[in-house]
Amino acid sequence: MIKRFRELDKYQKGMIIVMAAMAVIFAVLTVKTVSKKGFNYRGTILTKTEENGSTVYSGTRKGMATSFTIGPDSGIVYRFGDKKYGPYYVKIDNSLLEPGISPNDETGYEILKGDEVIFRGSVRDTGAALLFYNENGDFESFGNNYIESNGIVMMDGKVLDQDEPTKAELIEIHTGPEATSKGNMALWFVGVVLCVLNALSIIFADEIFRFYLSFRIAHPEDAEPTDWEITSRYLSWIIMFFPIIIFFSMGLK
Repeated sequence: MIKRFRELDKYQKGMIIVMAAMAVIFAVLTVKTVSKKGFNYRGTILTKTEENGSTVYSGTRKGMATSFTIGPDSGIVYRFGDKKYGPYYVKIDNSLLEPGISPNDETGYEILKGDEVIFRGSVRDTGAALLFYNENGDFESFGNNYIESNGIVMMDGKVLDQDEPTKAELIEIHTGPEATSKGNMALWFVGVVLCVLNALSIIFADEIFRFYLSFRIAHPEDAEPTDWEITSRYLSWIIMFFPIIIFFSMGLK
């Protein structure tokens, strides 16, 4: 195999070396991504620390410092870049449940932003999403949302700040989010398999060429590839880089 590699031209050797380097680099990045556990907030992992009696989930989102701080008084302060939201207070109050509703099915919550009550009612966890019901038992209306041509998101005629945490996110951070991680080593392995297959197709290009010809002509060992055949080989090797990069990149998400 080493002898065959030495016989390759510089472009073929370069392709194999680049794929090997990609496999190593993405292996390091994927292992680092998978090993980082914390609160998965909108696609960003916020790691948990304890600071002066407060619990802090921090990280970087959209290139800006992002953190949730849960103080000793259970107040939640959210920071995103230069923006600060809160403090929010999430309180469980099952007296808000409708008669006949079991706490096993729903949970009563009162959510405040400072002194302002932003939600008071019950919440049902469907597993896929949280359903909010107002104190009177009606399903909470989220209004008519739409995005204007300039990218501004509106609700009931009011501009929404999409950076502000939602009520569901506040409940999740209050109850203690499950530690999760991003990344998928299986997708990295798929990328490595594609690298190996592409490398073998480079090293044994003539053998593969004559193998396929053996089903069509006699004495394929005497056949020589045309310029178009050689060009097609290089194109196929280059094209194979796209799925390799895609799988390696997906392994980081």
